[in-house]
Amino acid sequence: MGKVLRGLSANLEKVEALVATGMPGAYKVLIFFVIQKIHGLSELGNLATYQSVAQIFGYFTAIGWCSLILVRVPKEEARKKRLIIFNELLLMASFTLAALMILLFAVSLVLGFVGTAVEIVFWMGAWTYYQIPRHYFVSQKRYRSALVLDVLVILGSLLICYISESVALSRSLAGFMFVSGVGATLALQDKKPSWPKRLFFDSKGLEYGMVNLLTGGIILSLVPLASTLEGEDFAGALSMFIALTGVALLIPRAVSINLMPELAKNSSNKYFLKLSIYKMQRQISISNIFTTAFCVAVAVFIAMAASQSNSKMEALFVFLLIILQGSLGIQSLTYFNAL
Repeated sequence: MGKVLRGLSANLEKVEALVATGMPGAYKVLIFFVIQKIHGLSELGNLATYQSVAQIFGYFTAIGWCSLILVRVPKEEARKKRLIIFNELLLMASFTLAALMILLFAVSLVLGFVGTAVEIVFWMGAWTYYQIPRHYFVSQKRYRSALVLDVLVILGSLLICYISESVALSRSLAGFMFVSGVGATLALQDKKPSWPKRLFFDSKGLEYGMVNLLTGGIILSLVPLASTLEGEDFAGALSMFIALTGVALLIPRAVSINLMPELAKNSSNKYFLKLSIYKMQRQISISNIFTTAFCVAVAVFIAMAASQSNSKMEALFVFLLIILQGSLGIQSLTYFNAL
C-alpha cells in the first residue's frame, strides 16, 4: 500500500510539474483567443508585439536569473539561505530591469516611439516579477503554489479582457500580472526578509539570458517583425500559432525544469551526473517527437484556414520553419542545462 501511495504521489508531482510549466503558455492561448474575439485581430497583433519585445528583454531581466534560481536554490537545505540566494538574484534582476528600461526610454526619445516604449516597459516589469517567484516555487517543487499564481493571473486577465477598453487593455493586463508577481514574491518571504549582507552583480545571469535568447528569442522576434512587414492582422494570426504550439513545446521544457534540481545536486558526482543527463535527454527526446507531430498538425490547420490575403502555402512554410527551429532548440536543452 505504501509503495502504491508513493507511486501515485510521484506521478501526481510529475503532472503538477507539467501543468505548472505549461501555464504561461496556456495564459497566452486563452488571453489571445479572448482578445481576438472581443477586441479584434489588430489589437491582438499590437499586444502580442508589446509582449514579444518585452519577453526578448526578459531573457536578461528574468529568464537568466530564473535559470540561476533553479540551479542554486535547490542546493541549500536551510530556508533562510534559500531566501537569501533568491533575494540576491531578485535584486540583480531588478537592477538589470531598471537599466534596460532607462536605455529603452532614451532610445525611444531619440527615435520617437515613446508610446510604444511605455507599453513595452509595462510588460517588461510584469514578465520579470511574474517569472521570478514562479521559478522559486518550481525550484522547491511547490508546483501548487505556482499554479495558484498562474490561475490568479489568468482569471484576473480574462476579467480585464471583458471589462477593459482597447486603449487601456495592454497596460491593464501588464499591471495585473505585475501586482500578482510582486504579491507572490512578498508571500514567500519570512516576516523579516532575508536580504544579502553585501550587494554584488553576477554576470552569469546575463550569460544565461544570452544563451536562452539565442534559442528562444528568435521565435519572439517574429511577431514584431511580422507586425512591421505584414501588418497587425498577420502578426495576430502568427501570435496565435506560436501561442498554441508553444504550449506543446513546453512539455519537454517541463521535463527539463522538473529534472533540473536533480541535475544540480548531482553536478559534483560524475557517475550520477551522467545518469541524470541520460535520463533527461531520453525523456526530452520522447516528448519532443510527440509535441513536434502535434505542432505540424496545428500548422496545417491554421495555414489552411488562413485569410485570402496571405498565401496558404507561404503560411504553412513559415509555420514549419518555426516548428523546426523550436524542435532543434528543445533537443539542445539537456546539454545547455548540463553546462
